[in-house]
Amino acid sequence: MKLPATRDRTSEGSISPPRPPPSPESVNRLLLAGVALACLALPAAGSPLERPIHPGWRAGFTPPPDSTRLWGRVTLTDGAVLEGYLRWGHGAGVWADLLDGTRMPPAELVELARSLTDDAGRLRSVDYFGIRVSWPEDDFEVARQYTVRFGHLRRLIPDGEEVLLEFRSGERARIESGGGDLGPSFRGLEVEGRDGNVRELEWEEIAEVEFAVAPAGSESRHTRLHGSVTTTDGRRITGWVGWGSDEIFLDETLDGKEEDEGIAFEEISTIERLDEGVRVTLVSGEHRTLSGTEDVNADNAGIEVIDPELGRAVVPWRSFASFDLHPVAPDAARLPEARGVLHGVLVTEDGTRLEGRIVWDADEATEWEFLNGVWGRIDVAVEFSRILRIERTAEGRAELTLRDGRRMTLEGSNDVDASNRGILVLAADGTGEKVEWVELAHLTFEPR
Repeated sequence: MKLPATRDRTSEGSISPPRPPPSPESVNRLLLAGVALACLALPAAGSPLERPIHPGWRAGFTPPPDSTRLWGRVTLTDGAVLEGYLRWGHGAGVWADLLDGTRMPPAELVELARSLTDDAGRLRSVDYFGIRVSWPEDDFEVARQYTVRFGHLRRLIPDGEEVLLEFRSGERARIESGGGDLGPSFRGLEVEGRDGNVRELEWEEIAEVEFAVAPAGSESRHTRLHGSVTTTDGRRITGWVGWGSDEIFLDETLDGKEEDEGIAFEEISTIERLDEGVRVTLVSGEHRTLSGTEDVNADNAGIEVIDPELGRAVVPWRSFASFDLHPVAPDAARLPEARGVLHGVLVTEDGTRLEGRIVWDADEATEWEFLNGVWGRIDVAVEFSRILRIERTAEGRAELTLRDGRRMTLEGSNDVDASNRGILVLAADGTGEKVEWVELAHLTFEPR
């Protein structure tokens, strides 16, 4: 492809020769892809998202510090309407929580990635009774995980096997069900009305969900678990906590074996892991030991921490050291903005400088999407809006600098190792470059 106008030829280091001028067909594909990125897969006219939003819910919102709980207006398939605080899939209850699904990359992005790729795909092989069979495999047109914070959503509509999302920024996207948050494996939606009554809904009952801040004077009977989790190697993460990916509210119970009475989290100050079970320090100062259930042994599914300035961290039981419960600081409840496409300056190993729109791993193209990896022994999903810089280390890992100054080295995911499908850089004139992982030196994101 033709080199972008922003390419810096004064940088130190050798400069690879430019590619041949693009054909008119290639230019048209790139222009089409640029339009697609800007529109983020708008649904066809007449789709459910074309219906107007309820007038009282039209304005965008930034959750104030005293309104962290999810609130929504749920229209049922029978036409009934419920309004209230939401608990989504048993694991989400505040605006910072994450919704997980899967998505096929937009066709225009797939076409763009292919047009900037020199080969037809990676070669896959299998040995079958001593005979090796090999074939090229397209790395681009594969369903991938799609994650977004609830606080960035304005509306969600089930549409057959897909789900239509409308963001607060106005962009729209289609995703597919995956895990327990959407579709056939959905773990349920609880709607807590102003009267305190709770109704639990199955996926088949939901026609549409509109998200908004709770009306003035509303108060939920539930408070989200919050505190700081420390790992066995000394890492400490603060945010909203999901214990065993299930208990998320203070009035829920940490269970021990039958002869041990469970303890409500609101009575707990600290939980420390022992060789068998946990040692619990109560707010009263009393100490208790619990064991014998999946809440407090190796069957625990992991301790999830939702940090608004990072994203999600899941600490496996073997790496868990302690959990200190404490309220959220008022200034930590407000969600950071994530409003548009990724934009940045990329520098390659040979010193070449490229600037423009960024598509990471030939897939993630917006600030509210997530980069996945393993930090130590913690699985993390980092929101792109919170990343200032990504640098490829000499060992082939990714060193992240977050906007709050924290640094972390990630590995163990195609987002941050040699299986990355490439970083696309799209210049303003419609031209583009695809930089392979091994060619990347560093990338600095610029807020738009």
